[in-house]
Amino acid sequence: MKFIKYIAAALLLTMGFVSCGTFAEEEEGTPGQTTVQFAKAEITGDYGSGYVNIPLTITSDTEEGMNSCNVSVKVKPVVTGEEFEGKHNETGKKGDGEYIITTFDLNFPAYNKYYDEKDPKKYYDEETKKWTKTVNLELKIVNTDPDEIRATFEIESSTTAIGEQKQCRVVLQKSVRDRLNGLYTVEYDELYWIYGAENRMIQNENFPADEKASQYTWTQMMMMWYVEEESNVACFIIQADNIMGMNNIYYFGYFDDAADKMYLLSKDLLGGLSETQGVVSAIYDIAAADWAADKKIYLDFDIKTGVLSLPENYAFSTSAFIADLDAWVVGSFLGEITPAYKGLKFTKEQ
Repeated sequence: MKFIKYIAAALLLTMGFVSCGTFAEEEEGTPGQTTVQFAKAEITGDYGSGYVNIPLTITSDTEEGMNSCNVSVKVKPVVTGEEFEGKHNETGKKGDGEYIITTFDLNFPAYNKYYDEKDPKKYYDEETKKWTKTVNLELKIVNTDPDEIRATFEIESSTTAIGEQKQCRVVLQKSVRDRLNGLYTVEYDELYWIYGAENRMIQNENFPADEKASQYTWTQMMMMWYVEEESNVACFIIQADNIMGMNNIYYFGYFDDAADKMYLLSKDLLGGLSETQGVVSAIYDIAAADWAADKKIYLDFDIKTGVLSLPENYAFSTSAFIADLDAWVVGSFLGEITPAYKGLKFTKEQ
């Protein structure tokens, strides 16, 4: 499984009865009977992956009216003076602003550049009854300290007609998920072998044979939200300073938007030991003396104190299980790789 930072394409654009833009790949043609504007008057959300796409559209009432040359659009930030208004970081230096726009100069390509012969009506919007192409202005958040960031953008000029929706207001509020990102100190009540050290699967130079708890201490962890758009995967990447982190193996955490809470999977495949064996982070139910029956184990998070904790009746371990790596399915238990951490508590560093 691959996890990469969510990165979106950043291009934006326009159309009308004006001369075409001066782009290197420009061909002879006209902007057609087109109009460019923001797709939405307002966009709301949280800090998420650190990027926000602000869509602009070029539209025409007919397919024949679409642009036959590139159409350019220039966007600018508008200072409104409202509360929580963010500043565009023009220098790229830390502290100079809350966000960076990849580029304010956007381009809608000529219609024949993206026309799809296999799907002739691909760019026809049934709701608006217009032919439509969308490009995105990309906003990157570079200062996550404020509880809220607001910004307003306006189409300054275009090589086609500009529609009525020439402005877009962006309102981003720090969510619980956003607040979970960061560096934590780690504490736990007890560190022990669930089935005994003799059941360990790995004992080599990377995983010391000495079964003392000191070999597996966990004192810090860094947690960051990541999204892989292609495979529709979103999760927290958890980099620990315990022996797993030292071997470049990450843990994963997830977020339930409906419950507004973070959770761990009771069995989460991290990678393979062989074609049929996998490294799994697993939650052990102490009271039941067995692996947790629930698929999702929710963690408690106190926003005021920054404390994130695993329920006290569970212990967190890294073990080996029979696994179908192709289907990413976990089977039966084989042996432990590390001891289990009981009473795990993470405290966010301020």
